[in-house]
Amino acid sequence: MTPSYAPDLALFEDLHSSVVRFTADEVRHRVIVPRRDEALFTAIGSSRLVVSTVDDVLPTSFVSVAAVTDMVRRLSRVSAIGKIQQLDLTRPWLPVRGWIVQQVVKIAIAAESTASVVLLADSDLTFVSTVAADDFLRDGVVRLYSRATGVHAGMADHLDWHRSARRLLGLDETVTPPLPDHICGLVAWDPRLVRSMVDHIAAVGGRHWIRCVTAERHVSEFILYGTYVAELADTRDRSFLSDDPRCLSHWSTDTLTESDGLAFASAARPSDIAVQIQSTSCTTPETRRYLTKSVIARLAR
Repeated sequence: MTPSYAPDLALFEDLHSSVVRFTADEVRHRVIVPRRDEALFTAIGSSRLVVSTVDDVLPTSFVSVAAVTDMVRRLSRVSAIGKIQQLDLTRPWLPVRGWIVQQVVKIAIAAESTASVVLLADSDLTFVSTVAADDFLRDGVVRLYSRATGVHAGMADHLDWHRSARRLLGLDETVTPPLPDHICGLVAWDPRLVRSMVDHIAAVGGRHWIRCVTAERHVSEFILYGTYVAELADTRDRSFLSDDPRCLSHWSTDTLTESDGLAFASAARPSDIAVQIQSTSCTTPETRRYLTKSVIARLAR
């Protein structure tokens, strides 16, 4: 599953091509995009691709203000205004930023899924090796990515995400690092547990879970799900933990060039099945493909 939009179309096409190449025919790739971008993604014309829109997911009280904020941003040159994407008419303040909308649609689509495993992959990721549900299942339990002491006192955003997750889940909001980190480039979720999680959030908040989540200023869907599984799910549901991301990631905003190919590929491990190069690094599509091919060649040795 991938949330995307028009500026990431070229990245997404490479991701989808890798899904088709490295997964079985019965695997479907679900993309969720703004309504205005639906035709662009539908035009990809793949039988393996299912295109949904943000409007299909959000309650009817949510209205897109993207066109207005885009116009204001162009006229005022205030870039921050463009981050606002939705308003909930039942609670117009705070407006909902695009980053929060992306997280909500991931959760919502995963909760609807009938698959045994949902893999969440952003548009700037590409698969480089065969991937199957069994890679993330053990005795019927879906793997939870967790670095036990991955969040330290200097990671302010992560600490805020832990606090908001605990607040949404009705847990004590006091956090004392080190804390587990559940964020990586390729994350597996159990749709059954996602459904249980959103029901729990709604029960704690006394309203629709989407309104609970969008009322938060700082949220990480991965920390939210990870905290739910680690602290509130059945013991068996949290019996498969791993700190192997299965993904070679370039998180920096530094632009990669082809001369970085050897060093980048040499960092790939045999367990890696994907490569993620941060979209904000402004690495060219040609360089991305070159680096990805370098990793594929290394893993094939």
